[in-house]
Amino acid sequence: MMIRCPFCDPVSMGIELAFSVIVIALCLLIFVRTKEMYAITKHKGISYFRSTFLFFALAFAFRFFFHLFAISGMVFDFRVPRELFGPIPLLITTYFSTLAILYLLMSLVWKRVNSEHFIVFSHVVAILLAVMVFAFHSAQFLAGIQLVLILVTLVLAFLRSRHSKGFSKLFIIYLLLFIGWLANIIILVPRFHIPFELKIASYAVSAVVFGIIFYKVFRWTK
Repeated sequence: MMIRCPFCDPVSMGIELAFSVIVIALCLLIFVRTKEMYAITKHKGISYFRSTFLFFALAFAFRFFFHLFAISGMVFDFRVPRELFGPIPLLITTYFSTLAILYLLMSLVWKRVNSEHFIVFSHVVAILLAVMVFAFHSAQFLAGIQLVLILVTLVLAFLRSRHSKGFSKLFIIYLLLFIGWLANIIILVPRFHIPFELKIASYAVSAVVFGIIFYKVFRWTK
């Protein structure tokens, strides 16, 4: 008899994997598409902005590979330990998603802070938050901390858009990332707390958000 992972439903996880591939591809396309823009301008804000999407791609990629491993356990009849399935992907997702938000924040304030210090600070904060989330097994704690970070970033982006006509169009991307982040937080909540349909809707919102961002970036870099 095949031993099933207690957290794994083949259909829902298959759909999650499909959406994950879409989001990963879009994030990497945005990262690559902005490479030439940065090469021409050497603008540090663009560098931090594009790194945001690299970290989002890594966060989704590690979650994707762990889920793929879990599905392989069902197919090839080996058990994925319950104590590892939740905490490990949450640990890695926390680290990379926190870096993504902090680098997005850095894309706004890089002129006012020491870049090297902020980068070290970002990694230290991301590691500490990941360890705390891992220790307490709490996606809700992660959601609360990241909510504060993304709201601060959104407010700063809004204030900058009021004083810069050129940045006003870019503010839409920050707003879209905020919406996409809210959808991703739903995904982080333990599976048995939310309906399957809501999880699928959250993935769909994420895919649409990153799709719109890619479209806007593509048009700006033509």
